[in-house]
Amino acid sequence: AYPGLAEHAFKLKTYEDVLRLRNHIISMFELADVERDEVERRRLLTFFIAGGGYAGTEVAGELSDLARRLTKREYKRVKLDEVRVVLIHPGPNILPELQGAEGHPKLVSYAERRMRELGVEVQTNTKVAAATPNHVDLSNGDRVPTRTIISAVGTKPPPVVASLPLPKDERGRIVTDEYCRVPGHEGVVWAAGDNASVPLPFKKGQTCPPVAIYAMYAGKRIGKNIALGLDGRKPKKFRFPGIGQGASVGRRSAVAELKGIELTGLPAWLVWRLLLTYYFPSWDRRLRLMTDWLIWPIVGRDVVELRTQAPGDYEVRQNVFQPGEIVAEEERTGRYIHIIVEGEIEVLHKEGELEQVLNTLGPGDHFGARWMDSFELEVARAKGVVRTVSMRRDQAPRLQEVLKTAGQLVAESGYFPAIVPTKKD
Repeated sequence: AYPGLAEHAFKLKTYEDVLRLRNHIISMFELADVERDEVERRRLLTFFIAGGGYAGTEVAGELSDLARRLTKREYKRVKLDEVRVVLIHPGPNILPELQGAEGHPKLVSYAERRMRELGVEVQTNTKVAAATPNHVDLSNGDRVPTRTIISAVGTKPPPVVASLPLPKDERGRIVTDEYCRVPGHEGVVWAAGDNASVPLPFKKGQTCPPVAIYAMYAGKRIGKNIALGLDGRKPKKFRFPGIGQGASVGRRSAVAELKGIELTGLPAWLVWRLLLTYYFPSWDRRLRLMTDWLIWPIVGRDVVELRTQAPGDYEVRQNVFQPGEIVAEEERTGRYIHIIVEGEIEVLHKEGELEQVLNTLGPGDHFGARWMDSFELEVARAKGVVRTVSMRRDQAPRLQEVLKTAGQLVAESGYFPAIVPTKKD
């Protein structure tokens, strides 16, 4: 649905996803602190967020607040007005979760106003047209140069769910009754969580939102109903009405709805933090979290990069470039070697407005490091939509040796003679 977004955007699904994004953000400030090229500096300090739901709005607010702290304490050569946070959303307003059947337009209005006070560029009724390693093209014709794309767009059920012969709603979620049973498979198939369309208790025609608390309570109900069935007793309805909902919108500010009561600002933020602490699984985790909240306003944010990858891991990426996009140039060869998977690359020699095509590269060719090319690379430009796999320049020779050895072992094994030719071939 969004070309290039899957390849170039940071996800917010797992702990490793979030840790990777945190490390990347710190790296962007470190690189910008020493970068002297103004165009690249602006690109490094532009943070683009796709999706204005709870996750996207909270990330935008936290990023703006983090930028204020980092430019004040850690990276004093970076000015706050150089940092750009862009939040786009396809709907007319951010936080669509607060625009349900009953709706909370005042909370949405407060959140949008707060975002703009923090300096976040909020663009509604806007979608991602295409994403590349260098920029994001928007449906309104704008282009946002950036090195950081964060995807907080809605998710669709995975292929395994789509393949199941079960009733589904218009969003592809498995339909259930008020007992969390799948119609036509009662007592055999149960469903809950993001991939299930579970009726929202006491709200006719509505389904549970895809947030963890409803999944937790629906899962508990399923477990108890299975136990009841094993004892020959009737199942009970899922009755959790929800406590409330809300989102952080920057430092010590939030919007929240608690049992129908609307809260904004600091009171909402305190309630949001209290609920977050309550649902942590153990007191050990709760105390560590609360301790961190108390310490960082005094000593500042921890800007040490925490790595989860092993030192020997290879860094290999998939990339999508749009027609006419400059992929590599001699002045900024970058850290990566690209192997073309699909499309064509024009190698150009440019002098002012004049340009000369030196070569055209296609699938299987590589570029990006002068010592690996048979010509002097000046500018590599995408002729059409181009897909590449890139690897770090310093890792390429080592990876090449590993693949060469692996290829020889496969060839000698005789299991895949058609894939890896033997010496005789």
